[in-house]
Amino acid sequence: MKYDDDIDKTIPVYPGGHGIHEVLDQLAKQEEELKKALETNVRVRVSKSLKVIGEYVLEHADGREEIISGKRSFCRCGLSNKMPFCDNSHRKNYDGAE
Repeated sequence: MKYDDDIDKTIPVYPGGHGIHEVLDQLAKQEEELKKALETNVRVRVSKSLKVIGEYVLEHADGREEIISGKRSFCRCGLSNKMPFCDNSHRKNYDGAE
């Protein structure tokens, strides 16, 4: 392990040239991301949409990835005009509304 000449010799510099404070900052960010991931909540309602709450990655059919944060309802009936999201088109067929 090498040491940064500008810093006290007791503070090691880790691979990639990062000092201990940078490493600790990275670990804190990773911990926060993990906490957010654990907060993701999925709710499935029979004959209705699939609701996902939290921060997650949405992988589109064309391979694009989109980071979603918040609440989204996903279509399960295949009738939505806003795929993959629910636009309540299921109500016409399943609920008898409209």
